[in-house]
Amino acid sequence: MDNNPQELLAENTYNDLSQLVNKKVGNNLQSIDYTYNIRGWMTKINDPANLNGKLFGYKVKYSEVEGFETPNTDFSTLKVKPKYNGNIAEVDWRTGTTTVDNLRRYGYVYDGVNRLLAGFYQKDSNPSAKEYFEKMDYDLNGNITHLKRSAESQQGSAAFNIDDLTYAYANNNQSNRLSSVMDSSTDYRGYPEVSGIAIPYDVNGNMISHKDKGILNMAYNFLNLPNRLTFDQTYQIRNIFSGVTETHNITTTYLFRADGAKLNKIYMYGLGKNQSKAYKITEYLDGFQYEGQGSSLRITRTLKFVPTSEGYYNFENNKYIYNYTDHLENVRLSYYNNGGSVAVLEENNYYPFGMKHSGYNGSVGNPSYQYKYNGKELQTESGMYDYGARFYMPDVGRWGVVDPAAELGRRFSPYNYAFDNPIMFVDPDGMWPWPTWSQVKSYAKGAWSTGGSMIKGAVTSTYTSVAGGVREAGKVYNAYQTGGVKAAVKQYGKSVYETSGAKSIVETTKKAVKGDAEAMGSLAVIASAAVITHKAGGTKGGSNSNVSAMGDLTKSEVGQIQTEVNKAGRPLEVVGSAAEGTRRNVGSDLPLGKGPGTRSDIDYIAPPSSIQYFEQNKLPSIDPNTGIIPGYGNEHIGPVVRFEPVEVTLAPQTVNPTPLLVPFVNDKKQ
Repeated sequence: MDNNPQELLAENTYNDLSQLVNKKVGNNLQSIDYTYNIRGWMTKINDPANLNGKLFGYKVKYSEVEGFETPNTDFSTLKVKPKYNGNIAEVDWRTGTTTVDNLRRYGYVYDGVNRLLAGFYQKDSNPSAKEYFEKMDYDLNGNITHLKRSAESQQGSAAFNIDDLTYAYANNNQSNRLSSVMDSSTDYRGYPEVSGIAIPYDVNGNMISHKDKGILNMAYNFLNLPNRLTFDQTYQIRNIFSGVTETHNITTTYLFRADGAKLNKIYMYGLGKNQSKAYKITEYLDGFQYEGQGSSLRITRTLKFVPTSEGYYNFENNKYIYNYTDHLENVRLSYYNNGGSVAVLEENNYYPFGMKHSGYNGSVGNPSYQYKYNGKELQTESGMYDYGARFYMPDVGRWGVVDPAAELGRRFSPYNYAFDNPIMFVDPDGMWPWPTWSQVKSYAKGAWSTGGSMIKGAVTSTYTSVAGGVREAGKVYNAYQTGGVKAAVKQYGKSVYETSGAKSIVETTKKAVKGDAEAMGSLAVIASAAVITHKAGGTKGGSNSNVSAMGDLTKSEVGQIQTEVNKAGRPLEVVGSAAEGTRRNVGSDLPLGKGPGTRSDIDYIAPPSSIQYFEQNKLPSIDPNTGIIPGYGNEHIGPVVRFEPVEVTLAPQTVNPTPLLVPFVNDKKQ
C-alpha cells in the first residue's frame, strides 16, 4: 500500500479435493492449518490442544463429546450429546493471548427439530463454573419464550446470571410480534432493562421503538431498512459492560442505495447536558470506510480502512490487520506485524446467539472496525448487527423486522434467527439462513448474486431480484428438515441446476452438464470424481475431423478454445452436445441454430468471477445470445471437456492441447 513494502496477504495450499489445508498469512506471520472429516466438513483450524506458537486454535466436533455431558447441574435434563445429523455437538478454542484457563469449550443441546436449547460454556480449570451459558425455550413457531444467560462475576469468583428474560407476544402470545421483554435478573450486562416496556410495530411488521434500550423511534424506508433511530438523550445505552462509550445519544440516520447498500451513517449526540451537538459521520464506499467527527456536518472524512481477503488495511497506522474467523465467519482474533513479531489487536468470543463475552477479552481493538459476529458490522449506537436486508439483535436473539423471504419459511416465525440454530446456520445477508457446510455456503454466496432468471454472475443484487435463489435455498433447508444431510445435499445439486443459468442449456442437451470437480469435490452426493487427461487425437478424417474423448469438438475448435483459455489464465468447460458427442452438423458452414439446416453451438460454463477474463467473441461457435454461462455446474449425466491454462501459447490447428475430461462416477443419478 502506497510506498510501504509489499506484503503477501495469503498463500494457500489445497489437497487433492481442493480443500484448503494451509494458509500462510501476512508473509507467513501465521501459518494456519485446516482439517476436514470425510463429509468435507471442517473439523479444525490449527489445533487448540497444541497451538505451537499460533494465536488461535479451533475444533468442531459433530459426532463426539470430550467435555461434560451435563456441564450445568441447574439444567440436569439438558445433555450434551451428538445428534449425528450435521449438528455440532461441541467446539473447543484456545488463543495465544492468555496462559490461565485458555482452553475453552461450548457444548450444545438441541431439541427434536434441531433448535438450540442451550450452549454450555466450559473452561479447562473449572468446566462446571456455569459461566457464559445461554438457555432457550421456544413456542411452536420458533419464537424464543425464555432466555437465560450468565457471565463471570465482576469479582471473578463465580458465575453471575445476567439475563432471565421472559418474552411476551402480541394477541396473548398468538402472534410472532414481540410485545415486551421482562428481565428477572436485575443485571444490565445483557439485556439492558428489566421493566418490559411495550414494543410497537408499523403496518409492515417493523419494530418502531425499543424503549428498554432507549430507542424512542425507528423510521424505515421502502426496503424496511432504518432511516432514522431516535434515542432518549438521558439514556446511558448499555452502560460500561457492553464496551459502548457513546452516551447521551440523540439520533442515528442512515442513507441507503435503492438496492439496499448502505452509503452513509450520521450519529448525532450530545457532548453533555446543555452543550452543543456533535456529529460522527461514517461513509461506506465499496468497502472503503471513512469517518469524520465534529460540531457540524461539514467535517473532513478520513479514510480509516479497506477490507482485504484476510482482514483489513488500517490507513491510520499503515498496517495490515489479519483476522482469525471460525466456521460461522465470526471474527475471533485480530493481529498484525509489529516490527517482525506478531501482536494481538483484539479478541472476540461470543454467546451462541451472538452477544460478545465480557470480562476476559476486553481489548479495545480498532474502534472504527466493528465487524464481529458473522463478520457483520455492529451498530454501536443501537447494539444491532447490520446484515444487509435486516438488523439483528443478539441480546434477544431475533430480528426487528419481518424476513423479506418469509413466504419460504411458513413453518417459522419471520423474526427468528437462523432457524433457532445459530451454531449450524448463518444468514449471509438477512434474507435466508444457510448451513455452514462449505459447499452449501458457497452456493449461498453465489446463487442469488444477480437478478432475473440468471441468478449467478452479477456483481450486485437487489432484494426483489433474488427470489429465485432464495426459493431454492428454502428447498435445500426443507430437504434437510425432512431427510437430513443426505437429502439436503441432493436438493442442493438440483438447486444449482435451477439457478446457475445452465437449466435451459441442460434441457436441450440431455442434461450433459457438470460442476467444477475441484470446487464440488466435498459434496456428499458424489461417490467419486475421476479426473482423466486425454490428448487430442484419433481423428475420424478431414481437416476438421472430430477428436476422440473430446466429444464433437474439432481440432481447430480445441486449438482456439485452448488459446483463449491460456490468454485468460482461467479454466473453461465445454458442456452439452459438443461434449456429449451428439452435436449437429459438426464442422459445417451452416449457421448456428436450433433446427434443420443449422449447426449446434458450443455451450461453455465458467465461474462468474472468471468470465470477465475471456474474449467471448473469439470462442468458436459460442451462442452470441448466451455467451459463457455463469455457474459452477451440478450433478449431471454425460461428459464435460475441461480446458486448463497451460504455460505455452497454443496456435490453432498446430498444437494438440491437453484439456481435461472430467466425468462424474456417480451411482446416484437424478
